Amino acid sequence: MVKRYRAIPIAKNAKAAAERGILRYRVIRHEGELLRVAITKKPGPHGGHTIIVAKLKEIKGKK
Repeated sequence: MVKRYRAIPIAKNAKAAAERGILRYRVIRHEGELLRVAITKKPGPHGGHTIIVAKLKEIKGKK
């Protein structure tokens, strides 16, 4: 059975990621939650190239 997910965007982080230049997206699991992160061209204030742009919540119910 394929699970379906709904993305809950984080607008402030999505804007910051767009300003840094998005190369690609990845989905990671952190502490039991699925997070969509953007890999950026320029590093952030602490030197990292990733920023969380959305949380993924599982959609319950039938198709």
